[in-house]
Amino acid sequence: MASLCETDFGEDPASSNIIFSPPVSEQRYQMAVNLTKEFKPKKVTDMGCGPCSMISRLKWHHCIRELIGVDVDADILRSHARLGEPVMGDYLQPRDNPFTVRLYQGSISKVDERLKHSDLLICIEVIEHLYEDDLSKVPAVVFGGLRPERALFTTPNSDFNVLFNNKTDRFRHPDHKFEWSRRQFEDWCGMICARYPYRVEYLGAGAGPAGTEEEYGCCTQAAVFTLEERDRSSKEDERNDDDEGSILKQEETHPYTLISEITHPFKEKQDAPLERRIEWEVESCVRDILASQPDDVESHDDSEGRVYHVPLEMLLRYSALQKLCSSDTDLLRKAKQDTENKAETLLDVFKETACFKVFLAPILMFSRRSVLASGKLNMSDDESCLLYREGDDSEIEESSLSSDEDNYGQERLPEEEEDWDVG
Repeated sequence: MASLCETDFGEDPASSNIIFSPPVSEQRYQMAVNLTKEFKPKKVTDMGCGPCSMISRLKWHHCIRELIGVDVDADILRSHARLGEPVMGDYLQPRDNPFTVRLYQGSISKVDERLKHSDLLICIEVIEHLYEDDLSKVPAVVFGGLRPERALFTTPNSDFNVLFNNKTDRFRHPDHKFEWSRRQFEDWCGMICARYPYRVEYLGAGAGPAGTEEEYGCCTQAAVFTLEERDRSSKEDERNDDDEGSILKQEETHPYTLISEITHPFKEKQDAPLERRIEWEVESCVRDILASQPDDVESHDDSEGRVYHVPLEMLLRYSALQKLCSSDTDLLRKAKQDTENKAETLLDVFKETACFKVFLAPILMFSRRSVLASGKLNMSDDESCLLYREGDDSEIEESSLSSDEDNYGQERLPEEEEDWDVG
């Protein structure tokens, strides 16, 4: 593995000054992102989510239908719940499928039925913060009770600490209860695979200077557990283990407290009527035109603001809208091939359906962050174009206008707990 750090190494490893690029924290998050890209999970649980850094990264992946964050600190969940909210782009281009972000206050030492059978469970830099009593319950709770399809665990590698010039054997963070060597971590993972139907693969984040990996490994050690093929059809634990049974036997099936539930907008393409799908597409096209071709659209000011005249023929340049306008010959009477006639066809749809009435009123209810919140679409008097009225956005805070999907990765995230690994 190629080294991911820059270092002034010298002859003595204990004198090294290591700078990780990218930071180890980012490399850990990228592990979860890579698993999401590869396996397309629909239900993802982040145990010990803290300030929702992982939530803010995974919400962009449209394969996910349910994204769950769990932490023992309810206050930190409340103060960072906004990172799971939809942004302006989510309203302009709704998802194809439902998507909900839920944040719970709870402990990894207890099973909550609502978290069962996640496709991916993430536990990044959590176990080293647990006391022995809670740590001993993790295997039974996660692999015996929750039974995720895959689980990612990361924890500091104490073998690597010598490269930080750590001569006092102190832990990397004052709240750490332990830091395991590679041997100790692999023993723990091996115990899990011996008791539960999982296999494990070991990874690392934060490679050291060239020539040190074999002796010291990576700064962070990681394990990806995968439910064995033979057990995917039946996810109920059939083990008869007294200790495990006592851990999993609890009076409450929902011991976690729901702190936040955020439902993102989506469009039900398969079930929605044709006129509704055309409405969605027109809304998207109008905004794209105004963003990319503002000089090609006539406009004027009136007492309520600026009004843009968007020709129907300009809308019909969009292939998605063309397909919709020629998909139902009964509704549209005759499918026209040239641009002019297709524009007339689109106008017919507005005349014949409730879609036309919709555009006589304010369109979608946008997020408070949206500069389009008070925009309106109307039909012109000669029915040759749509009129888009630009709303007054003077009351919208300037800082909120940058919350857009185009700014993915640019949201201001809370600082990581380990100051040493953010260089």
